Amino acid sequence: MNKYLKFSNYASYFRNRFVKHVKSYSQSAEDLILNNFFKDKNYGVYVDVGANDPKKFNNTYFFYKKGWRGLNIEPNIDKYVKLKKIRKNDVNLNIGVGSLPGKLDFYDFKEDTLSTFSKDIAEDYQKMGHRVKGVKSVEVCRLDSIFDKHLNGKKIDFITIDTEGNDLDVLKSNDWSKYRPSYLVVETLEYKIDDSAKKLNDIFDEYLKSISYMPVIDTGINTIYADSLK
Repeated sequence: MNKYLKFSNYASYFRNRFVKHVKSYSQSAEDLILNNFFKDKNYGVYVDVGANDPKKFNNTYFFYKKGWRGLNIEPNIDKYVKLKKIRKNDVNLNIGVGSLPGKLDFYDFKEDTLSTFSKDIAEDYQKMGHRVKGVKSVEVCRLDSIFDKHLNGKKIDFITIDTEGNDLDVLKSNDWSKYRPSYLVVETLEYKIDDSAKKLNDIFDEYLKSISYMPVIDTGINTIYADSLK
């Protein structure tokens, strides 16, 4: 636990030390932290599940500008169209991710970063005063089947996941014996409009430990996990 807290403090230090000199597109400089891990690697492959905007609060755009390429998965049709326009050299998919293939209702909020497949979370957000623009049935695929179809054998350097309540289901839909990125970025802070938001690491840490991923840095909003088998 002490080691983990030290890494959390390092995240704050890293943001304060470097964000002034290199532009970050992430919420809490997750892209710069990852770039430091990869030691300025010129080319790599990322996967962005719940990509939302192609630039703003995006953990992969920094790497796209560097020449990296990957998959952006976004169920919101408006954001998908924007991704296709700005991230032309990536593979952009207008689908959701889940443990079972099929279709699920997607709750599209006016504040699009809150859009979710979770009915319970959608109801909570509405109680907070957020408005649902509409509900649409969206195709959902397993993560491993998406990789089988679109990666063409490429190794994934990191996966970033932000799906408003569906993140654990996304993680469980991968074949970790086949696809093992070096790092995972998972949103581990629940959304609240006041100061009552809780960290959800106890949920994610247990599962990720079972597949040999360990937390290395907590940026407050996200936790970065590393493959401990490497």
